[in-house]
Amino acid sequence: MHDIHGPNIDPSQILSIAPGEGQIPVSHINEPDCEALAFPKEFSTGQFHFNYKRERPITVLKYIHSRLKNCNKKYSENPQYLFYCLDWLEKKVVNSTKQFVLRKRCQSDISVSQLTNVDSVKNMISDDQLYASFKNVRGSPQYYKNMMLDVLAKVRQYGPYTFFLTCSAAEFKWTEIIQVVAKQYGEELSADKIEKLTWSEKLIYLKRIPVIVARQIDHIFRQLWGKVILSGMHPIGQILNYDERREFQNRGTEHIHAPIHIVGAPILDEDNDHNDNNVIDFIDKHISCSLPDKDLYPELSSLVKEVQTHHHTKSCRKKKGVTCRFNAPWPPSDKTLIMRGGNDLDKNLVTKSKKTLDKVLMQLTQINELDAITLHEVLDMCNVSEKQYYEAVKNIQKKLTIIYKRKPCETNIGPYNTVVLSLLRGNMNIQYVN
Repeated sequence: MHDIHGPNIDPSQILSIAPGEGQIPVSHINEPDCEALAFPKEFSTGQFHFNYKRERPITVLKYIHSRLKNCNKKYSENPQYLFYCLDWLEKKVVNSTKQFVLRKRCQSDISVSQLTNVDSVKNMISDDQLYASFKNVRGSPQYYKNMMLDVLAKVRQYGPYTFFLTCSAAEFKWTEIIQVVAKQYGEELSADKIEKLTWSEKLIYLKRIPVIVARQIDHIFRQLWGKVILSGMHPIGQILNYDERREFQNRGTEHIHAPIHIVGAPILDEDNDHNDNNVIDFIDKHISCSLPDKDLYPELSSLVKEVQTHHHTKSCRKKKGVTCRFNAPWPPSDKTLIMRGGNDLDKNLVTKSKKTLDKVLMQLTQINELDAITLHEVLDMCNVSEKQYYEAVKNIQKKLTIIYKRKPCETNIGPYNTVVLSLLRGNMNIQYVN
């Protein structure tokens, strides 16, 4: 690329920007020296990459593990190299299963004419032929479809789930993670010193070695499940079965979603006497939305205020016209209730009920000291009777809903289990499945 009307340039000085023109594209997986060429800083000598000659061959997975867990931190500190390894591993998994799937599902090779034919492609999609190669790739639709089929089979075998548990990482509160990262650089930091660090200073440590931070978070979650939830103490009951799905939030840390079956747990509307008291007693035993007494339980009280208090964020406003898709603040109640709502109510009655509930919640925002006030006193300020209030809460429910026991000062406290929260030291949510 040069000005044809300008001075003459020697052909050797012209930069060719398309050296691959007219050639057949080759995947970087098939390029022998791709890794060394893409990361010259990490492979300055051009040796010892994956395709380098070795006496004993090594698999891609073992090679990536050895690189990311290497004492030389230049690999685990490079985010570009981490994503390169992830892409490399996923493509390797797909390529290794592609030929097997084609031989299993097709009697002959797939031709170009079949792929350009709309009906042929639709048949492949309906038979899941095009997605079968992705079933071992985490996060793919086929991977989650297999998980969904597994969950449905367990529901048929064990019945409906009892609890739905969510646990989030609190990497800024878990001082041991920063201690481990600091040790990699010869620094010894005490827990007290880490707590005095600012948010920005903590962030510097957490961003230094993403691999170690991710492995430490995973280790904490594994310890929580193995030594707490599945242990003999049974903090949420004796577990019959659970399914775990891990996702990564926008900030890059993982959190867990887990539906759980509990042995002997009462099931709504399956008892002959249709008595809800057993279900309510079971919920109150394992789930709490209360603020612990700061004199009797100072650590737990501080923890609940810090990690269990709901604050409206961008995630709350995903739905247009909805202030909070989690319906916070939640209505206070003197006891746990099971509300059986429906869509067959009169619209005027629903509108009137919403106004009554909004009036009570608005009154709560105008009271300075909520700790010393009861629900009965709040309702007196609003000139609303208890019967009117609970009827209004019931009328706005579109489906069967559990109203957890909450004081007026606890309307923004998410449901938690005291044992799990104390040991997790991070935000959690536990719901009774109805």
